[in-house]
Amino acid sequence: MVEEQSISLGGEHIFYTLRKDKRAKHFRITVHPDGKCIITVPFYYRKETFSKFLEDNSEWLQKNLQKEKREKRLLSGYYSRKEYLYLKERSRAFILGEIEECNRLYNFSYTKVHIRNQRSCWGSCSTRKNLNFHYKLFLLPKRLAHYVIVHELCHLQEMNHSSRFWELVSQAIPDYKELRRELKRW
Repeated sequence: MVEEQSISLGGEHIFYTLRKDKRAKHFRITVHPDGKCIITVPFYYRKETFSKFLEDNSEWLQKNLQKEKREKRLLSGYYSRKEYLYLKERSRAFILGEIEECNRLYNFSYTKVHIRNQRSCWGSCSTRKNLNFHYKLFLLPKRLAHYVIVHELCHLQEMNHSSRFWELVSQAIPDYKELRRELKRW
């Protein structure tokens, strides 16, 4: 059973989804990258206990909602030309360092690295062995940015998503499936 609700914390109105779960034994708060907040509760719970739970966790909830809002703005916001160029150079330095580190395992050769404002993907690899990355890549959590870079490096060897390609990726990132799922939420 799912209900949309709201509470007032620190003078701010916070909307959340209350999810009643017959299997749940404890209260749980989940804050997703898109800023969506889900609170899971046991199917039969006491409102007084729930209120105490919210009160005890209000600081954590506010902090994490603010963090997600800040990161979402960074990833989806519009920037001035000056900000764009600044972020692009920061991203270039980060990505080149990561490529050097990640490529120690593979020792693949590539032609160029481009940092762009790509519309629909974090990275790509061309048949000319050019690596292309979104200029906001370095704003992702490091483990996800690392995955994107390894993914594109592996395309230098395998220009598809065959089992051989995923075997290459797993050499550097054994838990790539989990990271791939997480990246889709961004």
